[in-house]
Amino acid sequence: MIQRIIMVALLSLTLTGSDFSMAEDSPSGLSYDTGAPCLEADGTSAVKWLRIAAEQADLYGQFSLANCYNLGEGVRQDMVEAVRWQLIAANKGYAKAEYNLGIYYFKGEGVNKNLEEAKSWFEKAAKRKHEKAINVLKKNFQ
Repeated sequence: MIQRIIMVALLSLTLTGSDFSMAEDSPSGLSYDTGAPCLEADGTSAVKWLRIAAEQADLYGQFSLANCYNLGEGVRQDMVEAVRWQLIAANKGYAKAEYNLGIYYFKGEGVNKNLEEAKSWFEKAAKRKHEKAINVLKKNFQ
């Protein structure tokens, strides 16, 4: 029953028309992949539903919650929590989370800057045909 409630909540968030591709571009051309919106159409926080999904081991909930912490939307920005939830999703083989971890290590956000670790995460995402990761590797690690 709880999973059905979570799925309905996530579906309703998806249908609000939010821009899922929004992300800040950096001088290096990196932009984050994002998940479900952290705010509902009326401006209230959707983080409570995303947290429930994430704690129930829902991959998309984990990834989306990480992005809420990263962007500081619906919750106070907390890069340690962003990294923690991205890592959980990435360790399940989710390419978007692997890519975002690459950005964290590339920029030193929430972790110590480490270009080798960044490259490793970008390579994992690229093996899963993640286009942004492929482009980052071509542009920054040739």
